[in-house]
Amino acid sequence: MKNKKQLLNRVLVAALGLPLMLFLFYLGDIWFAVLVTIIVVFCTFELLRLAKIKKKSLIFVMLILQVYLMCGLFLKLYDMALQVLLLGFIVTAFAFLFNKESDFTRQSALSIMTLIYPGLALGSLILLREFSTMLHIDDIYGFY
Repeated sequence: MKNKKQLLNRVLVAALGLPLMLFLFYLGDIWFAVLVTIIVVFCTFELLRLAKIKKKSLIFVMLILQVYLMCGLFLKLYDMALQVLLLGFIVTAFAFLFNKESDFTRQSALSIMTLIYPGLALGSLILLREFSTMLHIDDIYGFY
């Protein structure tokens, strides 16, 4: 019974989500960036939950940092994206540095990977969507 319900949920999400995702990809610009940001936030939350990170404040900060990272990639502010990653490293280090009950190295690495893995991997979709405008290909070949 549980497997059928999970399968039905997945089919519904795929049936509704795929056309919506393709439509937003077609629209591009801010709509696609918002879609990718929402997906990245959900992936980050799920990854932190699977890693059993219990600090709710750290989870909240990481989710906010992911939103800023996506904004930096969308606005082509690559320095801002690097600053967000650096801030994520610093916040994570301080969050687990003085916590005696956790394994500092493991918890820090897992938290930092939640910024890098979904953030940069899925954030690259925003860059790929805007690839022709970044290279000004339309100007080179005379397309208007």
